[in-house]
Amino acid sequence: LTSSFLSVPRINVKLPKAVTSQIIEPKSLTIVITSQNIFYIDDKPTVLFDIEDLIKKNKYDSVFIKADRDANLGSLVSIWDICKRNGIEKIGLATTSEE
Repeated sequence: LTSSFLSVPRINVKLPKAVTSQIIEPKSLTIVITSQNIFYIDDKPTVLFDIEDLIKKNKYDSVFIKADRDANLGSLVSIWDICKRNGIEKIGLATTSEE
């Protein structure tokens, strides 16, 4: 059994520096909906109007919804609708697997 190593030439590139370069991290918001249909953001209760205002002001890239299985579907749809109205296309729903 034999093997040979092939050497691939590397291209050395020196990147220019830019004063305005920055790392842009995506902004995500997590919303919790309890079985009593209460909305929470950062462990603080909130209302739909404030959620929409927060989304408008912060230009989130995505929203992650953690809804209790007994939460009203209308509550979930309200959040989904707010996201869509404000241009958020990435909406995630938390689930769990049953074993």
